[in-house]
Amino acid sequence: MEAIQQLENGQNAPQIRQSVFKAVMKFCKCDTGDDHETIGLIAQNFGYVVSFYGTVESNYEMIVEEFGHFNKGGWIECEPTEEQILEMKRLLAKEILRINTLIEDEALQEAFAIEEERTINQYGHPGAFYSKFY
Repeated sequence: MEAIQQLENGQNAPQIRQSVFKAVMKFCKCDTGDDHETIGLIAQNFGYVVSFYGTVESNYEMIVEEFGHFNKGGWIECEPTEEQILEMKRLLAKEILRINTLIEDEALQEAFAIEEERTINQYGHPGAFYSKFY
């Protein structure tokens, strides 16, 4: 069984079989860190590379950067199926949510720290505003 399949009409638009795609996507990870402006993911295994990203400018519309595999030293670009595109979009949305939650948590922690500093400056110790001593 081939890992790459040709379209039924015989045109040269190879596709990665779904089973191979799923195996490669098990290695999918964020490759842009906690950057909010550009959120990108990459999966590499068995010589296959799937790389995609979204930017805040485009409202995180998914852009597929690489989708294919190396064969005898050459790169073969493949066309993702609709199911594969949906899976990549799902993973991108999940990563966007993770990073946005992280940013919100950091902002909340910063607000708590500012409030604690304010109560220390005003009352001499943390928690005084709430009649609690820590």
